[in-house]
Amino acid sequence: MGAPNHPEWLAIVRPPEADKAPHVMAYVSKHLASYCPALWQDIVNHQDIMLLSLFTGCKPLNLLNIYSDAQHTAITWLSRTHVCLPAIAYMAGDFNSHSAV
Repeated sequence: MGAPNHPEWLAIVRPPEADKAPHVMAYVSKHLASYCPALWQDIVNHQDIMLLSLFTGCKPLNLLNIYSDAQHTAITWLSRTHVCLPAIAYMAGDFNSHSAV
């Protein structure tokens, strides 16, 4: 039950809300721990989207992880709020979606 753990990886997941379980999580190699991985819930607070940053010295490296449900909830949210997001270096996830958005 639950997500797998490995001693060489940091599992990062947003804390679940009472009625909404998170649908995304990230594993960051412990070799990257010096880059201070940070979850930005103040920018993206959505059960299907995770904004994670690694701090490289100059600018943060922003990574976006997305789960797309049958209703395209995350894609719709992103299409409405893309102006508010910082520059994303990498976006990945489950894009099993036929949404035109």
